[in-house]
Amino acid sequence: MCGIFGYLGKNNARQICIEGLKALEYRGYDSAGIAGVSEGKIQSLKQVGHLSELEKSLDLLTHSLQSTIAHTRWATHGKANVDNAHPHFDEHKTLAIVHNGIIENHREIKQKLKNLGVNFYSDTDSEVIAKLIAHHYRGNLIEAVSRCLKELKGLWAIACIHQDYPGSMVVASHDTPLAVAISDDETFISSDANAFSQKAKRLFFIKSHQLALLKPGSIETFDYELNTDYPLEEPFTPQVINLSKMGFDHFMQKEIFEQPFTLDATLKNRIHNRLIGLDELYSLKPLIKELSRIIFIGCGTSWHAGLQAALLCEKSTSIPAQALVASELRYNDISYPKSTLFIAISQSGETMDTLAAIKDLRKKGHTVLALTNVAHSSIEKASSLTMHLYAGPEISVCSTKAFTSQLTLASLVVLKIAQIKELSVDPILLEEFQKLPTLAQEVLSQKEVIKALAEKIAHFEDFYFLGRQDMYVTALESALKLKEISYAQATAYPAGEMKHGPIALINEKLLTIALLGHQGTLDKMHSNLMEIHSRGGPLVIFAPHDLTGLEDLNSPVIPMPLCHDALAPIPYAIACQLMAYYIASFKNCPIDKPKNLAKSVTVE
Repeated sequence: MCGIFGYLGKNNARQICIEGLKALEYRGYDSAGIAGVSEGKIQSLKQVGHLSELEKSLDLLTHSLQSTIAHTRWATHGKANVDNAHPHFDEHKTLAIVHNGIIENHREIKQKLKNLGVNFYSDTDSEVIAKLIAHHYRGNLIEAVSRCLKELKGLWAIACIHQDYPGSMVVASHDTPLAVAISDDETFISSDANAFSQKAKRLFFIKSHQLALLKPGSIETFDYELNTDYPLEEPFTPQVINLSKMGFDHFMQKEIFEQPFTLDATLKNRIHNRLIGLDELYSLKPLIKELSRIIFIGCGTSWHAGLQAALLCEKSTSIPAQALVASELRYNDISYPKSTLFIAISQSGETMDTLAAIKDLRKKGHTVLALTNVAHSSIEKASSLTMHLYAGPEISVCSTKAFTSQLTLASLVVLKIAQIKELSVDPILLEEFQKLPTLAQEVLSQKEVIKALAEKIAHFEDFYFLGRQDMYVTALESALKLKEISYAQATAYPAGEMKHGPIALINEKLLTIALLGHQGTLDKMHSNLMEIHSRGGPLVIFAPHDLTGLEDLNSPVIPMPLCHDALAPIPYAIACQLMAYYIASFKNCPIDKPKNLAKSVTVE
């Protein structure tokens, strides 16, 4: 969630760090700050709210900065205020730190330091790091950081500057990503390698239990005992993060309308003439041949993608499959056979609950395939094998194009596994995959119809989303989208469950959104909707454009393109994304950065 960026060099450090933080805005934040060494002292600036507030006040820093660190914070310990914003300092403001992660034993450390007369000024767990480094400082910064790290428990990526070290910075990592990029005479740090500029020439990742001394154009790395160690160097190929809305009102709107192109990118070279590529999976062939079960793991939208892929898996291959919430998997105490394949789904590749589950599974000897959208991620490094979505950077906190690409890639993986196991796969389904970009475009061409509908229903505060089979999972995802950006109460149910309790809440103030994209249950869905209609509940229906017989429901019907049941979740999800977007827009909600949410959830 939080973002770290830092710079060592002779150029405009303030503006370079601000631009770096802008590239990390997608992660979500509620405050921002910057600090650097200037004329032998620490200068700093912190602001609550949008990064633009920090940028507008940069002139308050009266001198150029060296050894500069910057941070965007998403509140965990303590409210979103200036005191709790990063950077944090020692009592005499001789050093400053920024921190991503969580310090689990911060209360004990804080009390110990308080007993020694140290004062604290924030409610954060991060401030103890600054105070503890200062406690250990005897003129050698890297030695003081090393001693501090040995006392910490939890997760961290840390960057520290000190007034006695104007051209240096010490950084460290423990199970939290931190990247370093170097050019001839500059050094950059970031919690996401894709935030680096193209002029950087070499890319390093600080490994867990490692710290580094950085100077302009150089890096020295050590273990926590200060023995020389070596960072992980990788080819420098950062994703280009386009921070332009390209004429759209919001990034979410732009990303919804990119889906014909992102679906094409996900499919490219992966399916052709009813043949699935994904030859990377042959490296898992021994396991696949003995495969007894597939378990998808993820959180939020990624979990929904796993639910849908698991349903397709069982219907298409008869391989037992399920999707588990990553934060629950770690604690279910079930011993899975080694013939189980785990497929972890995460847009950012940094989702902490999913990463923790992967690490536990790998320690137990299990195979984990990761599906992510971001190269060089922590989940990629922790997994047995990784495949990328190629959906491009997703800036809006609310996931849209990543979800449909996750669903597409996960489905292809399932069908390729079936082919490796020499199971039959519906050839019509394989053929229709290539139509997904066109289906997406057909839905988007109805934007004005969906926008007009959204204006009529934006006043509702309570929603049911109903579907059956594939459409139930789509209902879950669509309800989540509406909750995330419009703050309306939205709940999804399998339509047949309505009569088992939820129907008690039906009234004229609760709007039901019905998704009729599953051919085999259309008649049953009609009956379920009649039960709602007869009780005075208003309805909105998304249904195939050739479906007749809905007139007796006296409700708006949004016509949808015809497609295979297994692929219907993608166009129906896109239609509901548009509806949620326009509802939130009519309610004047902060669409790209909803309150309390973050793009990359890096705490458990």
